[in-house]
Amino acid sequence: MGWVVSITCLTEILQEDIRGSQEIALQFARSGTIRCILDTVGQLKFKFDTDAKDREHEKAALYFESVLGLFIRVASTTAGWTALIDNSLLEKLIDLELWRNPPKEIFTSKDMDNLSTSSMHYLRILDTLFRLCMALCSSIYWKSVSFGLLQFIEMHKEVLNQLIRVQPEHFLLKTAAAIVYYIYTLDDTTREVITSSKCLEDIRKLRTEGPPKPKFALSNPAFNTPLNLFPSIQAPIVGKHHHDENEIQPNVPGFEEPRHKRARMAREDHLIHVEMPKVPGRIVEVEMTNFMCHGKFKAKFDTKTNNCFYILGPNGSGKSALFAALNMGLGGKSKSNERGSSIQGYIKEGRNSAKIRIVLTNEGTGAHPSYGKEIVIQRTISQTASHYQLLSRDENGKEELVSKRRVDLEKILQRFNIELENPLAWLSQDRSRRFLAEANPERFYEIFMMTTELEHVQGIYTEIQRLTDEIKIILESCREKQQSMKNDVEDKRLRIQALYNLASKRRELQHCLWLLLFAPIRDVSKTIEEEESSIGKIETMKEDFVSKIRDKETEKSKIDQEINKLKDNLEDLKTELRKFQKNNEENPDKQRVDAEIKDLKEQIRKKSRDINEIEVEIRTINEQLSKLIGNSDRDFIGEQEHIKEKQEECGHKIQESRYKKSEIEKQRYSIENERSMLDSQISKFDLDIASLGNRINRIQIERRDIIAIQRNQLAKFGRDAPRTDEIIKENANRFEQLPIGPIGMYIHLKDPKWASAIEFSIGKSFETFLCNSGNDRKLLEQLLRHHRLNVPELVTTRFSNVKFDTSRGEPPGKFLTIARAIEVSNATVYNMLVDTQSIESILLIEKDDDARRLIRDNPPPNTKIALTLKCSQVHPPAPRRPYRFYTNQPFPPRYFGENVINPCRNFDEEVKQIQNQQRDLSFQKADLIEKKKAVDERIRQVQLEVKQALKEVSDWEKRLKDYQAQESELNKTMERGTLIHEFQRNIKENKQTQEKLQASLDELKSSYTEKMAEFKVIDKKQQEQLKQLEFMKGNITRLGDTIQAKIDVINNCETIIDKYKKNIDRLEKEINSHNERCRKMKLDKQRFIERAEKDKDQYEKPEQYTDQPDLETIPDTEVIQKQAEDLEKKIDKMDRLVNINGNRITMQEYTKIKAEYDSFKNGIAAYLKIYKELEKAIDTRAKKLSILKFIMPKQLQNRFTEHMRMRNYDGELKVDHNKKQINISVNVDNAKSSGQTQPVRLPLSNAANAAPYSAPIRSPLSRTQRRKGLQDLKGLSGGERSYATACFVMSLWECMESPFRCLDEFDVYMDMLNRRVVMEMLVDMAVNNTHHQFFFFTPQGIQGLTARDNCQVFEMPPVNRPGEEEDDEEENEDIELE
Repeated sequence: MGWVVSITCLTEILQEDIRGSQEIALQFARSGTIRCILDTVGQLKFKFDTDAKDREHEKAALYFESVLGLFIRVASTTAGWTALIDNSLLEKLIDLELWRNPPKEIFTSKDMDNLSTSSMHYLRILDTLFRLCMALCSSIYWKSVSFGLLQFIEMHKEVLNQLIRVQPEHFLLKTAAAIVYYIYTLDDTTREVITSSKCLEDIRKLRTEGPPKPKFALSNPAFNTPLNLFPSIQAPIVGKHHHDENEIQPNVPGFEEPRHKRARMAREDHLIHVEMPKVPGRIVEVEMTNFMCHGKFKAKFDTKTNNCFYILGPNGSGKSALFAALNMGLGGKSKSNERGSSIQGYIKEGRNSAKIRIVLTNEGTGAHPSYGKEIVIQRTISQTASHYQLLSRDENGKEELVSKRRVDLEKILQRFNIELENPLAWLSQDRSRRFLAEANPERFYEIFMMTTELEHVQGIYTEIQRLTDEIKIILESCREKQQSMKNDVEDKRLRIQALYNLASKRRELQHCLWLLLFAPIRDVSKTIEEEESSIGKIETMKEDFVSKIRDKETEKSKIDQEINKLKDNLEDLKTELRKFQKNNEENPDKQRVDAEIKDLKEQIRKKSRDINEIEVEIRTINEQLSKLIGNSDRDFIGEQEHIKEKQEECGHKIQESRYKKSEIEKQRYSIENERSMLDSQISKFDLDIASLGNRINRIQIERRDIIAIQRNQLAKFGRDAPRTDEIIKENANRFEQLPIGPIGMYIHLKDPKWASAIEFSIGKSFETFLCNSGNDRKLLEQLLRHHRLNVPELVTTRFSNVKFDTSRGEPPGKFLTIARAIEVSNATVYNMLVDTQSIESILLIEKDDDARRLIRDNPPPNTKIALTLKCSQVHPPAPRRPYRFYTNQPFPPRYFGENVINPCRNFDEEVKQIQNQQRDLSFQKADLIEKKKAVDERIRQVQLEVKQALKEVSDWEKRLKDYQAQESELNKTMERGTLIHEFQRNIKENKQTQEKLQASLDELKSSYTEKMAEFKVIDKKQQEQLKQLEFMKGNITRLGDTIQAKIDVINNCETIIDKYKKNIDRLEKEINSHNERCRKMKLDKQRFIERAEKDKDQYEKPEQYTDQPDLETIPDTEVIQKQAEDLEKKIDKMDRLVNINGNRITMQEYTKIKAEYDSFKNGIAAYLKIYKELEKAIDTRAKKLSILKFIMPKQLQNRFTEHMRMRNYDGELKVDHNKKQINISVNVDNAKSSGQTQPVRLPLSNAANAAPYSAPIRSPLSRTQRRKGLQDLKGLSGGERSYATACFVMSLWECMESPFRCLDEFDVYMDMLNRRVVMEMLVDMAVNNTHHQFFFFTPQGIQGLTARDNCQVFEMPPVNRPGEEEDDEEENEDIELE
C-alpha cells in the first residue's frame, strides 16, 4: 500500500506541476523512474478469473491502477510523453500476461453492470488504459503511435465484441470509440487499417451511428467465449482433413499415421507454427556409410520447428548403430559406446572402411565465426586409423573444407559444450540396463559427480592450490635476492653519478656566486620602483581628497544660500499670520445677524399660538363630522384628483426606475467587459511568464548539450549517444556485426545553405542506430537498459557495402535532391535513408514561388515532395489528392549548424535578461490585478445599485396599488348628504383663517431660516479662517524643520572636510617617508654596482649571461643562495663518496651489474603479476564452486520431488558429500492406499487431444506420515524402481548444459503405466526446454503418447543382414523427418 500512496501523491504533484512550469515532470521523465515502474508492472500477478478474494491480487490491481493514473498525468507533458514512448510503454503493456486470459464471466453474463468484483476490476483497469491511450493522443506527435494504439485496442477485440453484443452503451466502449474516431478523423494513414478490421470499424460506428439494433438475443452467452479460456474443452471439428490420394506413404512395416501425422494435423487445426530458438551445436543431419549394420543410412532432423525426436524400431533395426554414430562421428571412443574394443570393429562386415558424416547448426549466440550456417564433421574409419574433415556449409548448401585436425574438432566440442564422455548425455542401451541394475547410493553419487564434473573440478582446484603454494615460496626467495641486488646497484649508481656530477656541480656553484653579485642590484632596483609607485599612488589619493574637499565646500555654500532663502520665507509667513489673527478677532456682521434671529423667534411664537387656537376649533368640528364621514374637512373631489395625480406620479416613477435600472445594467455590462479584458491580459501575462520560464529551461538544456558536445561530438545526437557508442565498443565481441550509429555521423552536406531544410526533412532519423540482425538489436536494447540509458530508435537491416542504385526512381539530373545534396560515407546508412526517407525523390528548390510553380504546373517525374530554403513543403498533385503547400519557418540546424558550439555565448546573461523580463511582466501583471480588484469593487457597487433600482420599482408598484384601493373607497364615501357640506364650510372658513396665519408664520420662518443660513455662512467663514490659520502655523513649523535639516547637512560637510584634511596630512607624511627610503636604497644600489664590477672576474660567468646581464632574467636571490648552499653540501658529499677507501668504480662495471638486476627484476615482476591474477581467479572460482556445490544438490532434489509427484509418489533425495552417497527414498503407499482415481493432467500437454488415464488421488498426509512410508529403491518393484531412476535422470539433465541428450531403451523393466508416464514426462521436459535437443530410442510403440508440437517420431527401416540379398551401390535407407 505504501507504493500506491506514493504514486498517488506523485500523481497529484504532477497534476499541479502541469499547470505551472512542468519542471517536476521534466526531472521525473529524465530520472529513469518510468522504466523502473514499467519493470515492476511486468512482474505483477493477477487472478481475475476466480471468485475467491485474493489480497495479493487486489493489491496488484490497485497498484496497477495507480500507475496508469500516474502515466496519464505524465503523458500530458511533452517530456513525459517522450519518456513513455522511449521506454516502449505500449509494447510492454501489450506483452502483459494480464490480457491473455480475461475473466470468463464477461463472456457468460448478460448484465455487465452486475459482474463480480474481479471482473469489474478487469473492466475498470481496461478503461483506465484506454484513457491513457487518449492522453497519448494529446501530443503533437501522437500520429507516430497511432498504429500502436489501434493494435492495443484490437487485441481486446473479444471483450469489446462481447460488450457490443450485450451492452453497446457500456462506458468502456464509449472510451474506445472516442479514441478510434479521433484517430480515424485526424490520421488518414490509419483509415485503411480501421476499415479492414471489423472490430475497429464497429467501434468507430458506435461513435458516428450509435449502438446497433439488436437482431437476436443470445440464449447461451458462453457461445461467444474464446476457446483459449477453456483449455479442458476440445474444440469442435468443423470439417475433415482431406489428404491427397497420391501422397506417398512410407513403406515401413508397422507404419501408422497417427503420431507425427496427428501432430501435424493438430498444428494445422490450431494454426500453431512455433519456431525453435537458434542454438549452435544441434544435430541437423547424420549419414552413415558401411557403419555397423548399415550400408548407407541418412537421417535429417527438422531442428527449426522441433527439438524432441522419438526413434522407434524393433531390436536389430539399427537404433543402437545410429546412437553410436552420433557419438563416434563427433570424435567419441569405441569403448564409450560399448560395441567393440577397437574402432575398426564398427566397420560393416565385409567392408574396408566406414564413414560418418554429421551436420551441426552454427546459428545463434556462441556460433563459431570460422564456419557458415552449418558445420559438417566427417569421420572416415579405416582398418588402420581414422581421419577427420571439418567443413563449412553456407545457406546455399555450398561446402568448404576448413580443417582436418582433431584439435580443431575438440575446440568445436568445447565451444558447444558437447561432452562425449558424459554418461547422462549419452545414456546407451547397456548403460541404461547397468544403471537400473546398479541402483545404489554410491553409484548415484558417482553419476551425479561425473555428470556435473564437480569431482573433476575439485581435483583440479586441489592440484592448482598445491602448485600455487610452491610458486609463492619460490617468489619469496626471489624477492629477497632482488632486494640484495637492488642495494648493490643503487650503491654503485650513486658512486658513478657522483663521479660524473662533481665537476658540473662545482661549475654550477661558480655560476651561483657570480649571479649573487648582480641579484642585490636587481632587488634594490625593484624596491626603488615599488617605492616610487607607492608615492605616485599616495599622490593620487591626496589629489582625490583635495577634490572631495572642494566638492564639499561647494555643496556647503549652495546649502547656505538655500537656508537664507528659507529664512526670508519664514519671516514673510510669520508677518502674514499675525495680520490674519488680528482680522479674525473682530466680526460685526455676526453680532447683527444674531440680534435679528432673536426678534424673529418671538414673532414665530405668537403666530404659532393663534394657529393652535384655530386648530382646536377645527378639531371640534372634525370630531362631529367624523361621526358622519370620518373626517370633517374631507374634500372628496380634491382627494379624488389627488389620488389620480399620485397614480400618474407612481406610473412616471416606475418608468424612471426601470429606465434607471436599464442604464445601470448597461454600465455593469461595460464594466464586466472591462474585467474580461483584464482577465485576458492577465492570462496573456501568465502565458508570457510561463513561456519565458520554458525559454530559461531550454537555454539551460542547450548549455548542457553544448558542454556535452564540446566533450564529445556524438552528444549532439542525444545525451546518451557517447555512452551508447562506448558500450557498443566495449561489447564488440558479443555482436555479430557492430551496430552503426548514430547515422547522422555518416551524413555530410555538400552545400551548408541546405542544412535547415535537410535536417527538417530527415533530421529525426539522425539519432538512429542500425543493427545487422534481430539478435544484435535485442542485445543492444538489453545493454542500454542495463546501463539505464534511453534506447534510441533502432532499425534492423542487413549491412551492405554497396549503395542502392536509385537512378530509375530519381527526378531528372538537373534537379537537386537530398541524395544529391549530401554525402553518406556508409552504404548501409545510405540504403536505410533511401528505404525509409526516400531521399532520392525529395527535391530541393531555393524559393517558395519557384517550388509552387514547378510542382503545381509541371512536377518532375519520381517527385515525392519538394523542400525550400525556408523549410516549406510542396506536395505534387496525386490521383485522389490535390496539390498542397505548407509554409514553415527556418530554424537553426542542430546537427549541421556551425553555431552548435559558440564559446562566446553568455548563457548566464541570457538567463538574467529573461528573468528581468519575467520580473517586468510580473510587475505589470500585479498592476493589472490591482485594476481588476478596483473593477470588481465597481461591479459590486453596480450590483447594489441594480438591487436598489429593483427595490424602487417594487415600492412604486406597491404604492400604485394602494392609491387604486383608496380611489375605490372614496367613491363609496361621496354618496353622503347636506350636513356634511355645512360642517365642511365651517371647517373651510377656519382653515382659510388658519392658512393666512400659517402664511404669515411661514414668512417669519423663512426669514428666520435665511438669517440662520446667513449666520452659518458667517460662522463657516470664520471656521475656515481658523483652519487657514492652523495651516499657516504648520507651514511655519515645517519650514523651520527644513532649515534645521539644511544646517545639519552643513555640519556634516564640515565634519567630512576635517576628516579629509587629516587624511591629507597623513598622506604627506607617508610621501616623505617613502622619499627618504628611496634615497637610501639608491645609495645601496650604487654600492652593489661597484662591488659587482670589482668581484665579477673572480667567478665563472654562466654562458647565457653577458658581462652586464639583464637583471630581469636573474632568479630570485633567496633561490640562488639556497642553491649555492645545496651545491656546497653535495660537492662535499660527492668528494667523500668518490674516494671510498681510495677505490674508484668504472662505468663498465656498473652497466653490467645494472643489466643483470633489470633482467632479474622484470622477470620477477611478470611472475608476480601472473601470480596475483592467478590467486584472484582461483578465489573467484572457489567461491563459485562452493555456491555450485550447494545449489546443484538443492536443484536436483527439487526436480526429483516434482517428477515423483507426477505419479502421486512422495520422493526424497539427499546428497551426502561426506559419505559420497545419494540416498533416494520413495513412498508409494499413498498412491496405493487411495481408493479413488481421477484423470491426471500432465503439465503443458494438449488436453484436447490427450486421453486421460487413471491415477490415484493424493491423500492429505502429513510430513511425518509420508516419512514413515519412505523406503529405498530396493523395496520397490521393477517398474517403480525404473520410474524413480528415470526421474533421477531427468533431474540430472536439468542440472547440466549440453546442446543435445541421447537416451537409448530408457523403458527397460517398466510396466505400461510407468512407461507412459515417463514418456509423457520426457516429452514435456523436451518441448519445454527448447534450447536443448533430445533423442529418445525405444523398441516399443508410442501409440498412447499425447500429441504435442515440437516433437517428431519416425521408425527405423529394416536392415539387410549378412546373407540377405543386398545391392551396395543402390542401397539407400533415408529418413526425412516432417
